[in-house]
Amino acid sequence: MKITRLFLATLVLASIALPAHAQLGGLLGKKDEGAASPEMVVGKFVESQSHIIAAQIKFAEAFDLQDQVTLLKAEQQALSAEQVDTSALKKSREVSDGAQEAIAARMQDQPQLDASGKSAYAEGLVSYGKGLLTAKHTLDAAQAAGRSFGASSLSGTGRAAVYVTKESPGYFNSLRTSSKMIFEYGKRNDLSPPSDATSMLDGL
Repeated sequence: MKITRLFLATLVLASIALPAHAQLGGLLGKKDEGAASPEMVVGKFVESQSHIIAAQIKFAEAFDLQDQVTLLKAEQQALSAEQVDTSALKKSREVSDGAQEAIAARMQDQPQLDASGKSAYAEGLVSYGKGLLTAKHTLDAAQAAGRSFGASSLSGTGRAAVYVTKESPGYFNSLRTSSKMIFEYGKRNDLSPPSDATSMLDGL
């Protein structure tokens, strides 16, 4: 009888402990299996920024902005490193933003492209479209993750993911704004923007 009572008591305690353990797991920072990981969020941002920089290199070549080409290629190489930290992400954005200003200024001064310029610009449009689409994926992943990284934010990748989560709305909106000018300039030179990128923008 005593053994039976002890066994029943053990079962009751186990049934109570299980949900408590599950709740404790959440408090200790276990991630939802469906949530984006820090590695995924950072990876999406790097992928998007790499496409955008590749596009800007082609745009800069189209306008003979060789100083910008040199700066952008250096950042392109930095983003291809095995691990990219927060400072590298910040620098790549600074260089990219500066290049975009120079490209925009040249668009106003040079409304028409020659044949080689059109070829380079057409390649840039393809890369820009990929970067814009991946930027939307970055934003979606960052919003899904929210602030769920927990203790992982103490690591290098975690800190980079926190940075991307914070910056992704402004990053995507900046690209969306620039895309209007970039795509319109292409149309004026008989160069069509990527249809999947324009369809995505029309749906927003």
